[in-house]
Amino acid sequence: MNYLHTIVLVAAIISSILFIFTSSLILVKNSSNRTLSLLNSFPCEYFMEMNQKKRISCFILLIAIQFFQAVCLFISIYYLRSAYSLFCALIAAVGSLVFVIGFISPLSRTILHISAIICSFFMLLFFNTLLAFINVVPDSYDIAFSSFSMPYYVSCGVIAILIFISLCNPKLFNWSRMEKTEQDGKTIYIKPKVNYLALYEWIYFLLYQVSCIIVSVNFLLNIKVI
Repeated sequence: MNYLHTIVLVAAIISSILFIFTSSLILVKNSSNRTLSLLNSFPCEYFMEMNQKKRISCFILLIAIQFFQAVCLFISIYYLRSAYSLFCALIAAVGSLVFVIGFISPLSRTILHISAIICSFFMLLFFNTLLAFINVVPDSYDIAFSSFSMPYYVSCGVIAILIFISLCNPKLFNWSRMEKTEQDGKTIYIKPKVNYLALYEWIYFLLYQVSCIIVSVNFLLNIKVI
């Protein structure tokens, strides 16, 4: 077994767990804030509730974790040694970095935030679609180095289908719309109960990490001696 590659795979899994753990701590820290909800609040809004020093520290930590994960993913997938796997590796690495930019960028930088999130959504879709067909495309990887088991590429296919269906939701375009209500005789605007773009960011955040874990576990179980 290639022990260096095994270490990289384990590191990729650990980075996913660390990212989820760090984000969970931020959620718990702001759980008492009744104006924030996973259903209608963006991840960046939770960061904005922190003081500047903690917020910058969290940004640096999450970017460092995601950069490390991107490198691990690239090395792990490119280990399959084919043009197809190189393309998958680039999509995985770039998608990870683009996603974390959208995840932490404030809504005040609308173009940056929306552009990064949309790109990461489609990269996640593309990445899982490529992996779902990895056993179908000729010469997609060198079987002398590893293999892709059915449960793993089927899982990637299911994730890709769910992402594709979810992106057809027209309510995603209403992410900035507020609801009008009356309070003490005054008209005020409040967040809707569900903001689908904000909710999707949380869901896709988990899907990114799940996809990384699925790929890494597959390679750990199927890596071959070289």
